[in-house]
Amino acid sequence: MGVKSKNLTGDKIEIVEVIDKPITVLDYRVKESKYSRDGMCLSLQINYDGATRVIFSGSGVLLEDIEKVEKGDFPFETTIIKIPIDDRKFFLKFT
Repeated sequence: MGVKSKNLTGDKIEIVEVIDKPITVLDYRVKESKYSRDGMCLSLQINYDGATRVIFSGSGVLLEDIEKVEKGDFPFETTIIKIPIDDRKFFLKFT
């Protein structure tokens, strides 16, 4: 499912810059994380504030959500929100 191209283009930005802000997801890629031994890394190519950007996340919820999107539904508009679990923990989710 989804678009999943090998190369994503755009300036890299931190995911915190787009939390609670409207974005358009253009494409994505999933690969093994360099930072987590057993985790995966989601790379998202987005349009944000009129420019193509790339953001990265190890969020399992975002990964599960993006893989449910049909190829014909790209690009799509969404917002990434932060949902608290407790005082220190949270997870990210598409709206």
